[in-house]
This record gives sequence, structure tokens and C-alpha cells, in this order.
Amino acid sequence: MRERWATELAAAARAHWTPERTRALTGGKRLAVLQELTKGQARTIVLVDTFASMVPKDLWITGIEDRNLVLKVSGSAFSTTAVADFMQNLRNSGKFKEVDIVVSRRDLARPSPLVTFEVTCRFEG
Repeated sequence: MRERWATELAAAARAHWTPERTRALTGGKRLAVLQELTKGQARTIVLVDTFASMVPKDLWITGIEDRNLVLKVSGSAFSTTAVADFMQNLRNSGKFKEVDIVVSRRDLARPSPLVTFEVTCRFEG
């Protein structure tokens, strides 16, 4: 699971840091490029590592968005208890603040009803 998140984050970074954007940002200066690229790397590694240990066994993360230091996490679980446990794990870690549920729905049309959810939080690693 950690490998999948690391791969997704690396792909997002590659999509964000195009050669054109890098040249425009740095005026072609290699050192400045390296500094800019590595600036947020440590935060991302700590975020992924910390976040992965918060997920209960009966819950799956299907998406993560990071906007202005606020994470929007979407996923599915077998129960609302698993979602509540996930949120409590985030709070108890001391690294995630303002943990809130945005939406939680149970799909009763499925034979094994899953709970889909969205949670927002702020990472303070």
C-alpha cells in the first residue's frame, strides 16, 4: 500500500514539474531547480509513512488530494466504525489536525454494503 501511494505521489510530482515549468521558475539555473525539487520531498515522505500506519484493516483509501496543506481523503470501508477508527487514529497521531468527515454513505444496493467516505484534515508532520 505504501508503495502504491509513493508511486502516485511521484507521478503527481512528475506531472507538476514539467521541463517548461522548471525553466520558467528557475531561468535555467540547475542549483535552483534542485533546491525547488527537494524542498517538499521530506514532507511527502513523512506524510505517506505516517498516513499509511493510520489506516484500519477493513478500510481502503481510494484517493488523496493535497491542497494548501489540507488533505482530502476518500475511501471505502465495511462499517462506519472503521471510518470513525480511521479518524480517531489520525487525531491521536498528533500529526493530523482538524480531522472532519465531509460525507459518509452506505450503498444498500450492494450485497455487502460498503460505506464510502470523504475526510479532510491538515497534516502538521
